[in-house]
Amino acid sequence: MKRCIGSIAAMALCLLPLACSPGPVRIAVMTKLESGSLVGSSEINAARMAVEDRGMGGRVVIVPYDDGWLPDKTRVAWERLRADGIDLVVTSHVSTCALVVAELCEGQDVLVFVTGATTGLLTDRADAIIRNVPDVRAEQAAVAAWVRSRSPSHVVLLRDTDNWAYTEPARDAFLAGLGTSAWREVTVSMQDLDMDAARAALAAEPYDFLYLLIGGAQSAAGTYAQLGRLLEPDCDILFTPWLKSSNLVAAAGPALEGAWIPAFYPKRGTDPAVDGFVDRFRESFSYAPNFVGLNVYAAVEILLDRLADGKRRPRDILASIVGHELRTSFGPLRFDAEGDVERPIYMIDDIAGEFPE
Repeated sequence: MKRCIGSIAAMALCLLPLACSPGPVRIAVMTKLESGSLVGSSEINAARMAVEDRGMGGRVVIVPYDDGWLPDKTRVAWERLRADGIDLVVTSHVSTCALVVAELCEGQDVLVFVTGATTGLLTDRADAIIRNVPDVRAEQAAVAAWVRSRSPSHVVLLRDTDNWAYTEPARDAFLAGLGTSAWREVTVSMQDLDMDAARAALAAEPYDFLYLLIGGAQSAAGTYAQLGRLLEPDCDILFTPWLKSSNLVAAAGPALEGAWIPAFYPKRGTDPAVDGFVDRFRESFSYAPNFVGLNVYAAVEILLDRLADGKRRPRDILASIVGHELRTSFGPLRFDAEGDVERPIYMIDDIAGEFPE
């Protein structure tokens, strides 16, 4: 009788999605995992939080892969995760790395969920890639409209040339929406900092608005902000959404006074769901997550819900996402037929306040 009851229980367990799979489903998270990086650890911890919050620990495992946000390392990381048999991938890297993954995943039975690359070169493509961040053109059109409303007399774009797949189309979209304001461009490399050259270029002409067109959570952006404010103490400073992290707060210091950052989530203190997540994260890990961590959490939530529904093949999961509005802890997201979304932009003036002590 006991054996019969045990058999019935085992059969019932096998009716539950994932319960009788040969092993846990593995989801790769590809990001920068250099020693001491709060950015990468924020995203890995956010992904693991999603698994635990959904009660799927043991049935789903998050596997980190370090690509350093560098295209060459992205190729290596991709080859490793595919050799490991993983076909569900969440990425939080920059646009130049996203283009590498787009090339490598073509024709493969995989699903790639992009959470931090807005390059327009991934837009309007019916492929294995979906994103919960908007296209760079929509992002920069909103930013340009806000800058235009402030009527600056002379704008300087300090642009990172390393992440060209983001910063070049971002520049073009921004300038298309800027209007008649005078502007000039200063180019820099985040991989090969030359502060003396940047200082000379910035000082060449006066400016009253400095836009740091830099993608990825590059802490050096804070140093450039301090330099820009040193040369023009009264200038406004604008960062890109991708710089929103505690690293920026530490690096920019007093230059955050009179500085702004666009965001895909409302200002702290205005959205209980976002604030609640940040507070729980801080309680668990003793630091505040970067905002892409929220994107990673939401992406993993969406994948987990599909897995819980019994979908396992990447193509089936993809079909259940594109063209649908899906729930996340931070509100609904509607994915178009090519797997892209539209999201509002919020302008944050208290950047340090986004990362409470």
